[in-house]
Amino acid sequence: APKSNIKRRRDARVGDAICVTGKLGRSSKGLVDIMFGDLNTTAARHHRVAQARITEGVWLGTRSEVHAMMDVSDGIASDIKHIMEMSKVGAEIDTQRVPTDYDLRYALSGGEDYELLLTVDGAHAERLCREFEAAHGTPLTIIGRITEPTSDDVCWMEGDKQVEMDIKGFTHF
Repeated sequence: APKSNIKRRRDARVGDAICVTGKLGRSSKGLVDIMFGDLNTTAARHHRVAQARITEGVWLGTRSEVHAMMDVSDGIASDIKHIMEMSKVGAEIDTQRVPTDYDLRYALSGGEDYELLLTVDGAHAERLCREFEAAHGTPLTIIGRITEPTSDDVCWMEGDKQVEMDIKGFTHF
């Protein structure tokens, strides 16, 4: 197999920004639409033909500012926990910053969007977001930050205020 020039980075670091590509919740909303017989909504079409952000992932994978990255296949409420567990860190997500056109629950707990969830050196995150959008025409949005580990749960915020949320995301058997 050919060798890649992409270095594997899996460790989020305290102070990293948590970012996502694109918008979240379309596939989950699309599944609900399909289940209710609405087969031709924008969300239903997206659910049937969601495409992974391969080109964008390769581009991000070459960037030293990116410390951890995965696709959003089970919803960010579940997927951020994988990063937290592997990196032994905590996470704080501002629900007001999560990019979605639908109910927030679709964005947080719905899967199969195949957008990217990543952590980026906090000092370079805003610049990387601008460069990413210029290169790909897709937004890269800062939605939170990596913290010291305090529990196994994500700290959900609405701006400066911590909120309780009963959001789990998809869990495999």
